Formats: sequence, C-alpha cells, structure tokens
Amino acid sequence: MRNKKLVALIMTLVMVFAMSATALADETLSDGIVDSEHNTTTTADPSVLILKELVIYNTDGKAIYLPTVNYSYVITEAGEADGVGNTVTDSEGVSGLVYADDANTNGRALQTTEATVAFSPATTAGYNADGSEATITQPMVAAAAGTSVYGGFTITFDPSKFDHPGVYRYKITESSDNREAAGITTGSDTAAVRYLDVYVRTSGESYAIYGYVCFTDASAAIDPDTAAAAKKTNGFVHSGDDLSSVADQYLEVTKAFGTSALNQKGHQFPVTIVLTGTSATGAKLNAAATTGAKDTGFTDGNVIFDATTKTLIVNLSENQIAALYGIPAAVEPAATVQEENDTYDAYKLTVTAENSSVTSTGITNAIVVANSNSETSAVIKIDENEVTTITLTNDLTELSPTGLLFRFGPYILMLIGGIVLIVLGFKFARRSRRESEEA
Repeated sequence: MRNKKLVALIMTLVMVFAMSATALADETLSDGIVDSEHNTTTTADPSVLILKELVIYNTDGKAIYLPTVNYSYVITEAGEADGVGNTVTDSEGVSGLVYADDANTNGRALQTTEATVAFSPATTAGYNADGSEATITQPMVAAAAGTSVYGGFTITFDPSKFDHPGVYRYKITESSDNREAAGITTGSDTAAVRYLDVYVRTSGESYAIYGYVCFTDASAAIDPDTAAAAKKTNGFVHSGDDLSSVADQYLEVTKAFGTSALNQKGHQFPVTIVLTGTSATGAKLNAAATTGAKDTGFTDGNVIFDATTKTLIVNLSENQIAALYGIPAAVEPAATVQEENDTYDAYKLTVTAENSSVTSTGITNAIVVANSNSETSAVIKIDENEVTTITLTNDLTELSPTGLLFRFGPYILMLIGGIVLIVLGFKFARRSRRESEEA
C-alpha cells in the first residue's frame, strides 16, 4: 500500500514538472495569432516569441555570409494614440475594451521592456518562419528572389499583475545602430513599430492570458483582405509575396599574364586588397573560390586576412584568384587593389574590371619599376548584387639590364664554364698525345 502511494506521488510530481516546463515555453504566433477559445479554461504561455526576418539575395548564386547588423527593441504600454480606450471586436462578435498595463495597482504585468536581435557571419542559431528553432549554416546560397533568415526575441508577462480581464495593448519599437552601414534597405514591411494585444481572463482568484494578436497598425482595422488595413503578423517579418532585401557584394582579384614568352608566370606577386568605407563591415575571405581554370593554389602563410582592418594580403601567380565575399551593400562601397613587383624586371601592369557597371578611378597602364617595392593601385567601386572581378595582368615587354643578368646570368656562366672545360680538355688531350709520342 505504501509503495502504491509512493508511485502515485512520483507520478504526480512528474506531471507537475511536465506542466511547469510547458508553462515556461515561449508561445509561438501563427499568422500573428495565439488563440484559445473563450468558453474554456485553456490558457496561453506567459511568454510569446516575436520574429525578426532578414532577407538576403544574390544574383550570381554564390554562397554568402550574413551581414553584421544589430536590432534593438523597446516594449512599452500603448497609449491613447495607439487605441487604448477603444473597443475591439473579435471574429465571434465579442467586444472588449483596450487597456494599458501601466494603470495596474499590482504592478506591471509586462516583464520584458527591452530586447535585441543580432545577425553576423558567426550566427548559427535562428528560427523558421513558423517559430520553430533552426540551425543557420554559413556561408549559405541565397536565391536571386530572396532567402529569409529569422532571429527572434521573447516578451514575458506575469498574469497575476493584471487588475481585471480584457485586452491589454503593447507597442514594440525597433531601431538599429548599423543597419545603413551593413547595407540593409528597408521596405514597406520593415516598419519600425508592431503592436501586441494580450487577451486576459479571470482564472480562479487571479488572471490568465488566453491569447495574443500581433499586428502592424493600431490606427487601422485589422483585416487581412483590405490592403489599407492592419496586418496580423508573427513579428517584424514580411507579408504577402514581396521580400524586402539586403544585398551582398563580391570582389574577386585574378592574376594574369600577357603574351610575352619571358613572363614569369610561376612567380607569385604580392597583392594587397583593402576594403574602404562602410563596406568594410562583415567581409569574408573566400579561400576556396574558383572560376573556370582559375585556382586558389594557396599555401600556408601565403594568405593574410585581417578581419579588423578588412585587409587581404595574398601572393598570386598565373590564374590564381583571391575572392572577398559577404561585403555588405553600402554607399559606394569600394576597395583599393595594389600589386607589388618584387622581381628584377619592369612589368607593364594592366588593371581591368570585368563588370561593365563598375566604375573605376586611378586605373592606368603603368610600368611597375623593377625590384623597387613600388605599388600600383586601383580604386574599384564594387557593384551591388554582382561579382566584381578585377584582373591584374602583367606583361614583360622588355628586359631590364639587371633583369637580364639575373634571369640569364646562371645560364651564361654555365655556358662559359662548359667552353672553358672543353678548351682545357682539348689542351690536356694534346699534351697527353705529345707525351705519348715522345715516349
């Protein structure tokens, strides 16, 4: 008998803990709604998940990283200008007054007043569109029509703090300290404000939440069939079929040589790429990118990428390519590309941009002085949504005297040495023959 009572007690505790775990879970909005029937005692969780959507796209289909961007949210009680004091009517025709939480004598039911959502090239945890948890793998392939990535934050309430049943309205305001720097553009669905109505009923001697509605505009009626109406939403996400967008750009630098047979195609010339302006935030080195017959061919110590200064230093020989990608869109993002000639020859350097919409300044055909550690640079404007490919072409049209010495000197010495040996051998042979005849 005692064992049966013990088992019953254990089962009861298990059920209590299971119910407690459920109560602590975040409620997920579905099409902007968490709904429990009015005529039941079903309650909603005291926390609700608000999604933040970031849409990325790229027209060339290459894998990219997310931009580095931070979003901040302030959650406050709504005021009269937001419809507090008005009545709302649900789909069943039940009307109720809209209240503000700050008038409660028991204190605020709202427990979360600030929240943040951040995306970066290191982001791995996120959500799906339905609020379920998702793993973000970077870099990712973004569709030309847009690919959505979701973050989120939780707003928590204490139902015991409410004074009476009804609808309580809250205002959620979004801001970002680096949205523009990250190159993120806003669209009609990225307005800075969302509203959250919390539906409260009596529950014994206290109160319980039985529903949530998140929507876009407190000054308009909520009607999904009317374009001018407020929309129910899962948070700061798009509605309809249109995606707001953020563009990432790419920069490829390729090493090539002209037609001269004297070109040192196997020599690796030092190339420095420096991202300038706000485009420097969030760039990544693509050490595995290949295009056609081009290859990376990089060895350990051959590539230096400084994530702080956004500087790439790499040694490139013929057909090798260094690619920077995940460069956020910004106001005229640009890069300075420099090549150093560390040989003993004077090369003619030609710099070309393979994207016709790219504008370039400072690109000239120049003779790079031999072994002078001089650098010829080109300032490149990186085109939005396209791969900007810069080709550095070296051509050795004539040899410098010093270059001639170092390039062919060893062979000349070998030739002279061979001639000397032949002459000495011939003399030795004549002497040996003479000594044989005299003997």
